[in-house]
Amino acid sequence: MQKIPLSNSPNHTFSVTLSINGSNVVFEFFLSYNEVGEYWTLRIKDGATGTTILDSIPLLTDEYPDANFLSQYDYLKIGNAYVVRAAPADTDFPDDTNLGSLFLLVWGDNTEYYEASSVAEAVAIIESLREEGSAYGIINVKGDTGAPGVSIKGDTGDQGIQGIQGIQGPSGTLPIATAGGTADVITADFDPDIALTNLMLCAFVASAANATTTPTFSPDGLTARVITKQGGEPLAVGDIPGALAVCVLEYNLANTRWELLNPAVTTELLSFSRGGTLVNTVDFLAAINTVVWYATCACTVTNVRGYRVGGTGATVNARRNGADNHLASAVSLTNADTWYDGGAVQNTAYVAGDKLEIMIVGVTGDITQIAIQVDFVQV
Repeated sequence: MQKIPLSNSPNHTFSVTLSINGSNVVFEFFLSYNEVGEYWTLRIKDGATGTTILDSIPLLTDEYPDANFLSQYDYLKIGNAYVVRAAPADTDFPDDTNLGSLFLLVWGDNTEYYEASSVAEAVAIIESLREEGSAYGIINVKGDTGAPGVSIKGDTGDQGIQGIQGIQGPSGTLPIATAGGTADVITADFDPDIALTNLMLCAFVASAANATTTPTFSPDGLTARVITKQGGEPLAVGDIPGALAVCVLEYNLANTRWELLNPAVTTELLSFSRGGTLVNTVDFLAAINTVVWYATCACTVTNVRGYRVGGTGATVNARRNGADNHLASAVSLTNADTWYDGGAVQNTAYVAGDKLEIMIVGVTGDITQIAIQVDFVQV
């Protein structure tokens, strides 16, 4: 199964390439939000020709087998698609706030149907599908025809024996297994085994909350890979909340890591800026260091910026506690009336009580104003 990245921006169009039934297919998707009905609809176009394939398909959740909202269009051979709830939500299906975060869109191959004359033949077909890497199929086993009824003196003959019920093929739902190992060295045994392909989705039922920021996951005896969140960020302690929690993972092949799609700990970073403008219209500015802020909380420096009025050039910097420069090299304010970003920062961690000092390192020409701004996020 492949996860399709979505956002909750209304009325937007994007292209996506999917592997369907062994071939790469390019689609153009148009997502629209129905304000009255409070649900999303999807239009699918052929990415090569621009021809509309399907239009106004509601993105709603349901139970198997009705969860596949493309089931009635199986003849188009554009795959199976499901809206999956990845985390607890206040709604039964995605609304204009949680599409792409609490609700995911996943896509897979079309289900194939096979006929078998016996249970043994059905088992052989299943094994063949697994060897070929196919995860979808429904097999019907045709039972023997019952013996014909015999009429004796006008009586109706016995009814024929009903044939053996066919074996259902492998499921196309999200693979899930109970976690083994420990709270931070997690294992799981899936049936059938899973393969580590890019964007592959699976889930496990946790045995305990994670106690470190670098837990690992090893399905079916494969190499253990670290679990991250939000594009590679370390987990917070408790992102796996505890025993019986269902954790949904996506594999990132390029970076050989797992992405936890429903972390329990959510934090919002508060961004703010500190700094000042130094002004001298009499004998013009010179190199000077000035304390401008006393830290009242733990925070991290993200940028140092500079701006000048007049003159022909200047270099600026900023530092912590009178010693720790935030830029390895002072940023040059080459042109007047232009903001410059100093790039990579260092010595970034502040605790309550630290002081911020802005620095005019050098000036050329008659400069009347220099502004220095330092950006922070609270931690």
